[in-house]
Formats: sequence, C-alpha cells, structure tokens
Amino acid sequence: MPLPRGPRLEVVGRLAVVDIPPGMETRAAEMARQVLGAHPRLDGVLGRLATPEGEARVPRLVPLVGSRTDTIHRENGCRFHVDLAHAFFSPRLAEERKRLASGLRRGQRVLCGFAGVGPFPIVLARLAGVHAVGVEQSPGAHRLLEENIRANHLTAKVEAVRGDIAGISPGRLFDHVVLTPPKEEPGGKLRYLDLGFSHLVPGGLLHYYTFAGSQEAASWRERGWSVRRCGDYAPGVHRVVVKIPT
Repeated sequence: MPLPRGPRLEVVGRLAVVDIPPGMETRAAEMARQVLGAHPRLDGVLGRLATPEGEARVPRLVPLVGSRTDTIHRENGCRFHVDLAHAFFSPRLAEERKRLASGLRRGQRVLCGFAGVGPFPIVLARLAGVHAVGVEQSPGAHRLLEENIRANHLTAKVEAVRGDIAGISPGRLFDHVVLTPPKEEPGGKLRYLDLGFSHLVPGGLLHYYTFAGSQEAASWRERGWSVRRCGDYAPGVHRVVVKIPT
C-alpha cells in the first residue's frame, strides 16, 4: 500500500520525518521502508505521531530506521545542526525565509522570536546583511542556535538570547519583528501580537507566522493587514504570514 496522501513527509538533512496518522501506527515500519526506497541515501527515518489535545505541542518522534535524531541540514547557503528530538525545524519554510530576506535592507535590526536552532535569524543575516537577535527558550534548541551562529561565521551579525521574548528589554527596538510560535489553538490566535509590537520602531513591520482558514485570513485582511499563504497544513488550513505595520 502507498503512503497516505497529503503533506506527510519532510527531509531534514539526512533524516526523513514521516507523519503517522492516528490508526496507522501498525503501518509505521512499512511506511519507513517506502521512504528509504525513495530516498536511499538517508541515514534514518523518524515517525511523527499525532500529538493528543492538551499535551505538549512539540510533535512526538519515534525512530523507525536508525536511532539518530540529529543531522546537518543546508539551506540558503547556511548550515544547521538540527536535533529533532529537542527542536522543531521545518525545511518547508526555506523559500519563505529567502523571500523575507529579499525585502530587508542591510544593517536593519530584526528580532526573531521562537528562533529554534536559528533558521530565520541566520538566513536573514546571511542573505540580507541584517543584525538579528534570535530568542529561544528551550535549552537544547538554544545550544544549537549558538553553535549554528558560530558555524556560519555570523557572531558579529546574530545574537542568541536564552529565554522568552517577553524577557527582552522593553528599550530594545527593531525594524522588523519575526514571530514563529508553535501552532496556536482557536481563540488564541495572534496572542503574541502586542508583545511583537512593543519591540518595533515607528514604521516597523511585524511578520507573524501562524495557521488559518480562508475565513480567518479574510477577517485579518479586512483589518488592513497583509496575509500571505506560505504553505499547507491540513485541508482548508494553511500556513500564513500576517504582515502588520506599526
């Protein structure tokens, strides 16, 4: 039997991550074999289990082939050490990071909340020449963020801050704020909006990545906000970036 239809597979470095839908757990090994058949150079395959409501929002991963969860991933001329057991990483946003960088100016200041291992601050600094601050709360992800800044020779351009974005000094202002929080529950969308605005200079831009259906996106456009689709998540639900000026 083929893999279930839909956006079920991601390749991060030399690891594949395949979604295991509810009720398909018994087919996980078969799915892993199909993935290796299509990508024979991979070092391993991880299964991503559906996270039950109310539990941690970081997906639970189980090794299907091999035991490693870390790998080296390359995109946009940058190198990232990623450990999927400790940090979320989506290669699907590579083109979006490149697009965002194309709209920035050299020397601008950019705050990246929920930075993970650093794909947004590092790519933006590399491609656009901005000064970026990446904020990450997870100890494991923050350690990799610092490592990746050094590996990409960007210590003069990218600063890693351990903690929550709420802990950034109110006096630190930026030309752009990029927020990529975990998937927010209905009723809690854009919950970090005010926090992002509090760190923008007059005339600055907030780039807020979230998930939305067409009606929700339309309601934001009615408020005069730019809403751009940058990926699919589920039927009728898309990954979007909401761009809001101060």
